[in-house]
Amino acid sequence: MRVIAIDPGMNLGWALLGGKEPLSGSVRMAGSPAKMGQVMRHADRTIRELIAVHRPDVIALATIFIGSRGGRPVDPHSISAVMGVKFKAEEIADELRIRAVEISEPECRRAFLTAVPKKSKAIKAAVMRACRLRGWPAGSEHAADAYCVAARAMEILDPVAAHEMTPLFQNRRKPRK
Repeated sequence: MRVIAIDPGMNLGWALLGGKEPLSGSVRMAGSPAKMGQVMRHADRTIRELIAVHRPDVIALATIFIGSRGGRPVDPHSISAVMGVKFKAEEIADELRIRAVEISEPECRRAFLTAVPKKSKAIKAAVMRACRLRGWPAGSEHAADAYCVAARAMEILDPVAAHEMTPLFQNRRKPRK
């Protein structure tokens, strides 16, 4: 099973598990949250290209959560970018008849990390570290978050394959010298 995970937003993170090698990346959406037409056109092209190249069986989407920034409310334009990219991914999955599942990032982190730190920066660093331990090339926090979502989707949908991707089994498969 090939799972591509999408962490929606102005910086769209993506990760593929279940292929020959784990792959990931992030793409800064064109436009700005105040110009959603540009954002949606770029999200449409980006998501369709990812699907065409990687041919996933499942698209796992990070559940949207809205917090605050330093006690200040989040700008509505920022919320629309996150939600718009997620809805665009759902629309494309529906059109192409690819199964889409929504995965909660806090749930992913509890499954992916041995302990989840309290602060946002520490959580991001822990997810990046967990990706490195697995040998998964996460070039950004957005890609690492997408790996976290993809790993949880694999655990739910194909537990045997997910178990074999853990660091213990990856090390077991390396040839001895």
